[in-house]
Amino acid sequence: MAQDDLKQILDALQSPISDLETLLTLLARPLESIGLLQKRYQKYASEKLPRGSFSIPKHLPAIQRALLQNILPSWDSVLHEENALEISDQFFCPTPSVSQNAGRTALEAYTTILSSPFNTFSVQYLSQLAGSYPIQTLFDCVFDSNPPNIAAIRWEDCIRAVISVPVKVANFCGHKYPVPDNLQYDTYTTGLSSHTGDIIWRLASSGSSSQGTFLGSQPRPLLDLIAERIQALSYLLTKLVNVGVFPSAASPNTSQPSFFAVCLPGIRERADSPSYRAVWRKILDGLPTSAILQSIFNSLFFSVRSVPPLDSSLPARGLVKSEAALLRAVLGDLSPDNRELWDVVLAVSQTKDSGEGTARVLACWAAISTRDDTNPSRTSRQRVCRFNDTHNA
Repeated sequence: MAQDDLKQILDALQSPISDLETLLTLLARPLESIGLLQKRYQKYASEKLPRGSFSIPKHLPAIQRALLQNILPSWDSVLHEENALEISDQFFCPTPSVSQNAGRTALEAYTTILSSPFNTFSVQYLSQLAGSYPIQTLFDCVFDSNPPNIAAIRWEDCIRAVISVPVKVANFCGHKYPVPDNLQYDTYTTGLSSHTGDIIWRLASSGSSSQGTFLGSQPRPLLDLIAERIQALSYLLTKLVNVGVFPSAASPNTSQPSFFAVCLPGIRERADSPSYRAVWRKILDGLPTSAILQSIFNSLFFSVRSVPPLDSSLPARGLVKSEAALLRAVLGDLSPDNRELWDVVLAVSQTKDSGEGTARVLACWAAISTRDDTNPSRTSRQRVCRFNDTHNA
């Protein structure tokens, strides 16, 4: 009986609707069943669907598509006049709340909108989602409401959708419609970078925003506790590299958005935190290829402060040490034992954008990296000499 009732609602929403009260009733009952119906519309859901009969992943996309393609083009002006558009909003960008169903609805909205034919309502809701459900909110929703094997798949789907937003919006709007400010490519990707930096810090400082339901009750070290989240951030950084958010000095567009231009001040402030450094290193260890790591290193290295090549004053030496310490905080020890990082650093040091200032910072990084406890000064000297010999070869 419950499934028949639900099928009637779904069928009715995809057919012509005769009056506003019928429309509000059809929309109110599914929202009430998942706890997202506002009080002013409760009277339209007096005949309730049984709890659990409405599944967000199974049933919600059909209603979202019906709203985008059929209902809103016909009923938008009426809903606006009756001050009732918010009931439609709840199916895409619900009022943020402690309910996990709000986040789940937003996740489905991204996927539905971006897989359906675009119209102005698509752009409107993507703009609302970008403001109310930024990437760190989606991150929490995915990992706090799914077991690890499902969360990883959901996260990859989420990132593919979120990353594609500014390009798809720009392609649709062209010269015909204005692109909302928060969906402009520069603004959108700058926001993604900032929120990603915030996620990394929250993982390092508190384990996660929530301990999660599926992590087990036994105490575990920080990096074990958030292993799947660290893997998810490796995936996110990879996608950000692919869309050009880690430009190097050689980039022809010097004004393009840059992850480190946004996040470097925060990284400097947090570089003394052992857990922060450990999380960064684990994220980078999870990158799929050396080419991705090299893109991130290029962008980081050419984002640090410029070092004078021949200045031996105390301020200059202090600058060399501080920039070397920053590289070590994010990337770890510069050692031939870490062959992948060692090769990446040597490749960058030999580019035309590199100079004596570059060599000073990299040599200092090698010097301050982990030393042999039995003879620290000897090990440090060996690393510097080995780096300089290779750099000058």
